[in-house]
Amino acid sequence: MTSIFNRSGSATLGGIVLMTDLANDGLAHERLWIQANPKTLTETVATAFVQVGVPSGSVTAGNISYTVRSDDATDFQVGKGTLSYRIINKAGTETCVVAEVEAFTTTTSLGTLTNNGFDTDVTPVNACNLRANITSSLTQTTLNITYKVFKDGGTGAITPQ
Repeated sequence: MTSIFNRSGSATLGGIVLMTDLANDGLAHERLWIQANPKTLTETVATAFVQVGVPSGSVTAGNISYTVRSDDATDFQVGKGTLSYRIINKAGTETCVVAEVEAFTTTTSLGTLTNNGFDTDVTPVNACNLRANITSSLTQTTLNITYKVFKDGGTGAITPQ
């Protein structure tokens, strides 16, 4: 079973979702999420941009391709990279790991755009928030991230933050 649909209804949710029967349980599970709306980042603060669900007693893993944009309406900066994530939920205790697969590379018309690192937050129940920490040398009017989540396995939901 495979289906593609547009999940909309709020500024956070707008995105395209590909669902397949990942767990071979006859149910459709999110496999690919393409986020339509950029998530505003707070400079030098680890900001959650996506939450990946993982039910108790299960695992999930995948990759996230992302683009960061910063500008001050005169000068522009863009950064691109790919992350790998792995999440285990043992009896309601999540272990989340995130690592760069493709290094953060940038192109700027002026200044620097710095990746201070991606990390995780296990505060949500049966889920893990993935967070970005970015610094721009511009006095920016825009600092945001857009992304695609490729889930290789697991049945939890992908939720933009």
